[in-house]
Amino acid sequence: MDGEFYFRHLHDSLEQAAHDIFIAGWWVTPEYYLKRPKDQFPESRIDALLLKAAEKGVKVNIIVYNEPATFLYNASLHLKTYLEGLHSNIKVSRHPR
Repeated sequence: MDGEFYFRHLHDSLEQAAHDIFIAGWWVTPEYYLKRPKDQFPESRIDALLLKAAEKGVKVNIIVYNEPATFLYNASLHLKTYLEGLHSNIKVSRHPR
């Protein structure tokens, strides 16, 4: 089994969002391509899709696990600073504080 169907559906859903996008996860990377091969679908990167939605006025809300850096690294600070730097309609919360 693979995630091709899921990721294509997710891509299409993000493109069609009209009001809000909510994402929750313990690890989210903005550099991930939802369609493969990535050379044929460069617009399918998560950050590009979220920016496009935010520019249309869609509010993007993401909550991600705020990892204890002593034994786990999931780059939640990178996710927050990078995505929030793209557009004011993108908000990332790291939980727990």
